[in-house]
Amino acid sequence: MLHCSDTRPDQNFSIEKLMASHKTRGFGQFPGYHIYIRRDGTLYYCRPVAEKGCHVKDFNSQSIGICYEGGRSLSADVRFEDNRTAEQLQALDEVFQILHAHYPDARIVGHHELNPRKACPCLSPPASVEYAYIFETPTRD
Repeated sequence: MLHCSDTRPDQNFSIEKLMASHKTRGFGQFPGYHIYIRRDGTLYYCRPVAEKGCHVKDFNSQSIGICYEGGRSLSADVRFEDNRTAEQLQALDEVFQILHAHYPDARIVGHHELNPRKACPCLSPPASVEYAYIFETPTRD
């Protein structure tokens, strides 16, 4: 399950800020996501993938939550946008390839695809279309 942090490209949303935000929202000591990806491509492992996340209502027990820093536009005319960096795109590709090798029957979807009232992760086409190529690649042993 792909998410965005709903932050502007000029906004620093560190792992510490994410942790504080999720703690305030009652998600416990750790963020609700399993993996957080900063703009520079740095991965933060927030909780074990075997542990239930807190990132999408009705799907937490059967999904792995991955969040990228960004998704909010600088423009006053547009609220949301896909503003992933090249480093984030590379990190997402690698994470999804690894997860696909471990969970070959799992789907890659964006939050919006399971809850249309959410813009997150602000992708067009949706994550399931953008990352469909991963399922065409043989899994690595």
